[in-house]
Amino acid sequence: MDEIEKVKVSYARGELEPLRQQLENFILTHRAQILQFKNEEEKNWAQELDLATAMKLFILKVRTIDIEAEMRDQIRAIKMELGENVDENEIHNSKCIDWIRKHGPSWRGYRVLAIIYVFDQNKDLMLSRLAM
Repeated sequence: MDEIEKVKVSYARGELEPLRQQLENFILTHRAQILQFKNEEEKNWAQELDLATAMKLFILKVRTIDIEAEMRDQIRAIKMELGENVDENEIHNSKCIDWIRKHGPSWRGYRVLAIIYVFDQNKDLMLSRLAM
């Protein structure tokens, strides 16, 4: 199963509901920045950019919508791989650092893919939050 299929399955199971809530909060909090980014991109490309595309480009640029939640999720992923007995205070040990070096970039890429997918599945709601 490829990454997009994994995201679809997770979404269908409701496992990405926290991401939907984080994304909605992110949009409400960063609405002005997103709209400013859209205007800047339109100037850069010398053409109009639809709001959904601008939102996705903004997500790709910032690569995070809730850093605290993402850190907790990454710690959970590390614990799953290294064993549940890994103490959060030991998260900086060499095994954890090795995990971050080995899996961090792909984990982040998967996370961004999931955020974009959640956005697409809830596009009308998310765009209505931008248009408020």
